[in-house]
Amino acid sequence: NFEGHNSIPNLIEQENIDNEPAAMDAIREKLRIYRQSRTVLHKDDKILTAWNGLMIAALAKAGLVLEEPHYLAAAGRAAEFIGSHLSSKDGRLLARWREDEGAFPGKLDDYAFYAWGLLELYSSTFKIQYLSEAQRVAGLLLDFFFDQEHGGLYPYASDGEQLLTRSKEVYDGAMPS
Repeated sequence: NFEGHNSIPNLIEQENIDNEPAAMDAIREKLRIYRQSRTVLHKDDKILTAWNGLMIAALAKAGLVLEEPHYLAAAGRAAEFIGSHLSSKDGRLLARWREDEGAFPGKLDDYAFYAWGLLELYSSTFKIQYLSEAQRVAGLLLDFFFDQEHGGLYPYASDGEQLLTRSKEVYDGAMPS
C-alpha cells in the first residue's frame, strides 16, 4: 500500500469472499503476462544443515507436546536426510544441499543446531540412534571448534580455511534470519 492506494490485488473489501468477482481471471492473466516479461529471479532452494537442525528440534517438541506422530516422523526424515546427504565421507557435516549436491564444510551452528535437534528427537522418541548421533556430532564440534587455550568455540573448524586470525564472537548475537 502506497499513500492510501491499494497496490496489492485482494478481496478484503468484498462482502462474500467465497465468490471471486468475474474479472479476477482476466486480472490474473494480465498479471501473469506482465510477470513473464520481467527478469526471472533466482530461487533460493538450498537446504541448510543449521536451519534443519532447528526445524528438527521444533518438530520433535511439537510432536511430543501435541501428540502428533507425523511431526516426529518428519523430524526423523529430516535427520536421516542430513545424515545421508549432508555428511561427508569422513562423517563431518556439510553446510548446504542444493541441486543434488552437499557442499561447504559445516560451521559451528551446523553442528550445534543439528546436535540439538537430535537431542530433542531422542527426548521425544527415546530412539537411541538419535542420542548416539548427537553424541558423535557434539564430539566433532569439540574436536574441531573448541578453543583449548582460552575456552569458547570458534565459528569455523580448526582445519578450515586459514584466515589471518581465527576470531571468536564475544557476544551472543541474534541470528540474521
